[in-house]
Amino acid sequence: MISRLILLVICLLLAAGCSWFSDEDVRRYQRQKPLAKVIDELPDLRLPVSDERKPTREEVVRAYERVYGQIIDRIENQAVGKRLADLEMFAAEEKDAAGSGEPYDQALAMYQQLVRDPEHVGQAKILYQIARVYDLKGDTPTARSYLDQLIERFPDSEYESEARFRRAEMAFSAEDYRSARDDYEAVVDKGPDTQFWMNAHYMMGWAQFKLGELEGGLSNFFTVVDVLLEKGAQPLTTTETELLNDSFRVTTLALAYLDGPATLAGEMRSLEHPHWQYLAYEKLAQDYLDKERYLDNVTTWQMFIDENPLDARAPDAHIGMIKTLIDADFPSQVQPKKEAFIRGYGIRSEFWQVHDADSRAHYVDTLKTYLQETATLNHALAQAIVVVDESDARIKAFLDSAAWYSELIETFPADPQVPDHVFLLGEAYTEAFDDEQAILAYRRLVREFPGHTNADEAGYAMVLGFTRLLDSRPDDMILFDRKIDAQLEFT
Repeated sequence: MISRLILLVICLLLAAGCSWFSDEDVRRYQRQKPLAKVIDELPDLRLPVSDERKPTREEVVRAYERVYGQIIDRIENQAVGKRLADLEMFAAEEKDAAGSGEPYDQALAMYQQLVRDPEHVGQAKILYQIARVYDLKGDTPTARSYLDQLIERFPDSEYESEARFRRAEMAFSAEDYRSARDDYEAVVDKGPDTQFWMNAHYMMGWAQFKLGELEGGLSNFFTVVDVLLEKGAQPLTTTETELLNDSFRVTTLALAYLDGPATLAGEMRSLEHPHWQYLAYEKLAQDYLDKERYLDNVTTWQMFIDENPLDARAPDAHIGMIKTLIDADFPSQVQPKKEAFIRGYGIRSEFWQVHDADSRAHYVDTLKTYLQETATLNHALAQAIVVVDESDARIKAFLDSAAWYSELIETFPADPQVPDHVFLLGEAYTEAFDDEQAILAYRRLVREFPGHTNADEAGYAMVLGFTRLLDSRPDDMILFDRKIDAQLEFT
């Protein structure tokens, strides 16, 4: 009579055929069936009869122990032994977690017995398991020697990559960073489908950092960042978040030893400007700010802008740069950066044309503030120029002021301050001796905003403008008629 548990063993062996035996092994097993004959000759193992109770691990182990060594077919016998050793390993890990003394001795003895058979089909995994046992026991040198055997004897096995990764970890812990780097690199070369590919990139980066190979380390850390942030909407796990933050921390540290933003820009170009690159610049800029290296902070933001002038976050980088200059008390550099902001992201820029209103919404308030400040400041500076004659410098200053007022009005046509800006635009043109443009501004104020405080003054200024034009063109009857119209309109 065949025990139900022994039958279970048969089923487990048959089910494992696809992973432990080749197709030919399975076909040969189906022809010969020596296992059934062996089991028929075993004495009965009586167990409580129950259709619902599953056998315990100890019962399964005893069943395997009774079968092991009794099977004629060597491959089948090896599979039973391998399974028995694995069960002992599972049990040992549980005992180890519970704090038992030396839980791995039985499993280790069985693996070592199996590995002595040079023709064992599962030698690679057995060597790996022996190395793992010694590592768990704290015997790193012996564990490494078995990993060395596995890598040398079975370079194409499914355990080779993990063996190299574990050996690299041992070398890294022993501060043998060169050996660790080489093994991590071998795992990386297996490609992203390898289980330890991303972790190997991360640890290879650390090994290179320890060896002073900073640029190589940067490349590996940024690969890790790229993999994690390319997950899209899928949230990162806690471990992945820690890995991401640490990768950014190390890259920022490494960049400080290199050429900072210039090196970072090169790395981002090599990755074809990934969508997350703003984060890398932001981390570096913040590190400089924390260390009160204000000009390096500004240089970092400027590098991002230069490399990505049409990136949707370029205005944010520019605002960050201006804020740093203000906080660090570099007033002479603030205004030129504000004017560059207007030129880079204002209504007459390429940036404005390629981005829609929603994309521009986060910076238009800042743009408005900068335009108002720039127009007003330039107007005041023009008025401060000492008048010796109608100097080109004074005229140019007023024309610059008028250009800023004009862009401010064009950008925010519905703003309540438009009438004020239109009047100031007319004044700037008047002081620049451009009466034709001044008349157009004054006329707009009079006709579109007749109730404005300065509407009467604008009407009179328009008449004076025509008068000056007629002084230089007295025979221009069209101009004369327009002056009469302006006088009537003013009256």
